[in-house]
Amino acid sequence: MAEFSNCQVSKKYLITFLLLSITFNFFSYGERSVEKLVDGIIWLSPPSLKGFLGVYKKNVIEGVEDTLKRDKSLSSEEIASRLEKEMEEIKKIASSQPSFETIAYKFGKSAGFVFLLDDPFREDSSEEVEKIKEDYYLYIESRIDRLVLTFDGYDNPPFEKPISKYFDKRREVFKRYIDAVLFCYFPDGRMVSSKTFDDRSNAFGVAQIILSRSVSDAAKVWLELWKTMDGDLKDTPFLEKRISK
Repeated sequence: MAEFSNCQVSKKYLITFLLLSITFNFFSYGERSVEKLVDGIIWLSPPSLKGFLGVYKKNVIEGVEDTLKRDKSLSSEEIASRLEKEMEEIKKIASSQPSFETIAYKFGKSAGFVFLLDDPFREDSSEEVEKIKEDYYLYIESRIDRLVLTFDGYDNPPFEKPISKYFDKRREVFKRYIDAVLFCYFPDGRMVSSKTFDDRSNAFGVAQIILSRSVSDAAKVWLELWKTMDGDLKDTPFLEKRISK
């Protein structure tokens, strides 16, 4: 009986450990949040790219989600390096006439790298952030239909290489965003539920900024990719220097 009892306890702890591992490894932006981000980038794309990625949006989303799950624990430097390599790889394989699904998936991967790089909470391991991180992603998912995304513009700031340098500048304001959200969670030093937030809260405003920057930066990356593939840039939304091909 003692042996059976010990076995049951071990199984209980094993199941708990596995559940916690799944949450830790796979929790990030929710499905609806990812879809809204992808829809925003597709809308900003050149018409010639927009039509293609709209048809294969499922593959784009798959590329995003696989990247978020697989690479969320990497350092920003490593992620920026992977994004740069991914952009070079897409340029090379474009000439080999891969399947449309493959190209769409790779555009999704590049966007996933951007979402990770633009997430202020991902690398912050402070005690307070660890307490609220998962809940804040859930909060974003619950409010995603009400979040209004804006576009920075292709020159504000212009996308540049090395990619790590570009995202280093983005990170300069991360602490301000984190502090603003933590103020909502710990107004009097004790943690409150995100259910107490309204749409005028810092938490809501920061979510709009983070997701907007993710869409803006991914749109810039996609534009660069499409240019390297000799794609038509004519009538790209908000592209000041219209290019006819």
